[in-house]
Amino acid sequence: MLENTPLTPQVTSKSDEPRRLWPTPEDAEYSTQKENVTTYPEEPSWEFTISREVESGNITSITAESPDEYLWEPLATSQKTPTTVYQKQTRPASQTHQEVQWRKFYVETIEFHRDNNLYVTLIHNPNTTCYEETARLYKQSNPNTVSKTITAATLIEELIKSKQTSAVKRRPCEWASTPSRWNSTSTNVTTYEQRIIPPDSPYERVESCSDLSFERIDGNGAHKTVGAFLRGDHTPAISHNLGDTGGKWKAGFGAFYTPSHSSEKLLLAVLTIENHQNRAYFEKHNSVLITRIACHPCRPKNCSTWMIARARDYAADLGYDQIGSTAGVNFNQGTVYKAAGFELNTDLTGWRNGDGWTNRNGRECVNKGNKWYKRKYEYQL
Repeated sequence: MLENTPLTPQVTSKSDEPRRLWPTPEDAEYSTQKENVTTYPEEPSWEFTISREVESGNITSITAESPDEYLWEPLATSQKTPTTVYQKQTRPASQTHQEVQWRKFYVETIEFHRDNNLYVTLIHNPNTTCYEETARLYKQSNPNTVSKTITAATLIEELIKSKQTSAVKRRPCEWASTPSRWNSTSTNVTTYEQRIIPPDSPYERVESCSDLSFERIDGNGAHKTVGAFLRGDHTPAISHNLGDTGGKWKAGFGAFYTPSHSSEKLLLAVLTIENHQNRAYFEKHNSVLITRIACHPCRPKNCSTWMIARARDYAADLGYDQIGSTAGVNFNQGTVYKAAGFELNTDLTGWRNGDGWTNRNGRECVNKGNKWYKRKYEYQL
């Protein structure tokens, strides 16, 4: 309607005030600026740029950036084009296969709560294939419509982690910006079965940790055995993000089991510990570190926490006062340590330079040398 209409100078009664043309950027429908956001200690302290609708003040989009601006992720609400994210859920389907389900969610709202933290509300309905219908059913409290509210920092880290994956090695993540496999059907749910054990594999799914034996791996060939497992030399389903330890560990442990079709024990999981690499910290806290932990996909539920509990007992028997570990390398969030009762050391948690992990054998450059979020977990023995 205003096409080809000249802009009109806007003035006040003050003759010395510079004239300005209307409309101006200040009159825009949305305003964008960086705002301070509180995040919990275990979450990255992202730099958030937030767009708001001027009239209502509602948040319409956010963009999170790491301190070096290398990592970033945008989210938009329904007031613009809503961001679509996918939730992955898996469950055992048989001894050799698991059922994978991807569900499509839409970003409905982004809000500040009283704790000054950003929260994202996601909505999903399995029987709809567009946002408009999902939102309509959500507002009507439709029983099939699911809503989830999580912190923006948690969601954003999951989305970034999902983008760092490769076709060869899939990192586990609950939320993804794109699913690894999606069938365009009449619903917003994709379900399929995938084989987790190759046809010629000697492994089979183990149902309970009570079927395992926890043993120290020592003697001739111990480092070779542990290193081969971490690298996936003999069990391709295993590939630790940092590879093996380069033969540097104080003690190595394994979870073994005997398949029903064989009398040969198979290695299902490994864990290594080492004296704290910071000599001053080690002498002050008498601390030992878990440096690697890796499990085969056929492991039983809670296998990692089962291994950690036994490693704690070993460290306590040797007279250590503390056992700890570092999480965050390649977006590992350390959930297993929280489940095992470890506490987060907030003084040692935060962004770190990724090139600091290239100074020892067996370590790789983290996040291509850019910033990564380090979480330090500790357990007092």
